[in-house]
Amino acid sequence: MTAKDGQKRKPGRPKGSGVIYGQDERNRILQRLEDGESLRSICKDETLPDERTVRRWADEDEVFAPQYARARNLALDKMAEDVIAIADDKEGDAARDRLRFDARRWYLSKLAPKRYGDRVAVDHGAQDSLSDLMAQIAERGRRAPGE
Repeated sequence: MTAKDGQKRKPGRPKGSGVIYGQDERNRILQRLEDGESLRSICKDETLPDERTVRRWADEDEVFAPQYARARNLALDKMAEDVIAIADDKEGDAARDRLRFDARRWYLSKLAPKRYGDRVAVDHGAQDSLSDLMAQIAERGRRAPGE
């Protein structure tokens, strides 16, 4: 069954079917997110709501929203641990492991740049303090033109 928006609906659950999900389903979603499973994969489970519903909860539900954010953060931590495990693994295909490592590292740097992004040092090249610069400007103002 396909919806107008192109997404497949779960069998037996037409749009607006009024299925009510309780805390148990929400807890299962949060636990699976914490374990690093994608929301898309979780929502393929026919006993759980579709992605749109879960994302709406994350945007609108005052109780679920912080729980969802925490689960996502824990999933990022798990992914960071996976990156280390991939790097430390001496078995397997080196090229594939490099791809897995780089993809996860890039993903982490985009989703949580303060935690997992590259540190960028900015050297603006200024040697003088602000007060020194202000004193120089004041001195120039006191000089007569052409001095």
